[in-house]
Amino acid sequence: MKKIILAVVLFISLSGVNVVRAQNKPMAVPDILQKIMNWEGDWQAKLTMKMGDMTSTSMDNISFSKASDGMGVSAKEWMDSPKGGKIYITHLVGYNMEEKRLHWFSVDNMGGCGESIGTLAGDNHIHLAGSGKENGKPMKSSIDLIIKNNNTVDFNLVVTVDGKTTRTMMGTFMRKSSSN
Repeated sequence: MKKIILAVVLFISLSGVNVVRAQNKPMAVPDILQKIMNWEGDWQAKLTMKMGDMTSTSMDNISFSKASDGMGVSAKEWMDSPKGGKIYITHLVGYNMEEKRLHWFSVDNMGGCGESIGTLAGDNHIHLAGSGKENGKPMKSSIDLIIKNNNTVDFNLVVTVDGKTTRTMMGTFMRKSSSN
């Protein structure tokens, strides 16, 4: 019995579960997270991507749902690749109360994954910044989400590799259906 109790205590302490914050009443949802939670439901955008001299468009679909008892958001995204085939992306979004920043994790079906850190850049402007490697070189991404109203969000992505802009993507997401 002692081994089981020790194993449970060890699991909880190593898993990052914040037992200290366990509560009986819901926590207040930070403004930046609430703005994203308001996107619950299905969205679609015609995105324009520019890579060097190449410009392409694709229809992007994303479906948002609340996660972690209303303290996070998960989303499934899919689109046709300009090079053929489908792109699937799973997102998990949460807010770190200690850092006072949004964390947006993404994993795709092409072996890519990453995290962007988000802040409010204005009342209806969420800015996400990420960094990593691409082809062994330093990569940075910058995403601006401008909330026009409850049914419209402008999207603008800029990716730089080794200090040079390698691609941009932009479009306007429109709500397809309301969540009920």
